[in-house]
Amino acid sequence: HFPHGAFGPLEQAEFTHEQRFDPDGLVDRMLSISFVSLLPDDEREELLARVRAIGERHGSPIAFPYRTEVFVSRRG
Repeated sequence: HFPHGAFGPLEQAEFTHEQRFDPDGLVDRMLSISFVSLLPDDEREELLARVRAIGERHGSPIAFPYRTEVFVSRRG
């Protein structure tokens, strides 16, 4: 534990970013998620087929938005 007043005021910032994918890129992005890559082969292939179908139905490019929130407090 830090003593009361050991840190200055909390500062916050937010950053947004967007990646755009075609259906193949969306499938590759899903494969980069650890719990997807660790699925048994048959489950992973079924999931990726469903992702690809959604991507093809949606059309390109597919927007994949991100939001990062940063909180900083400086030591007093």
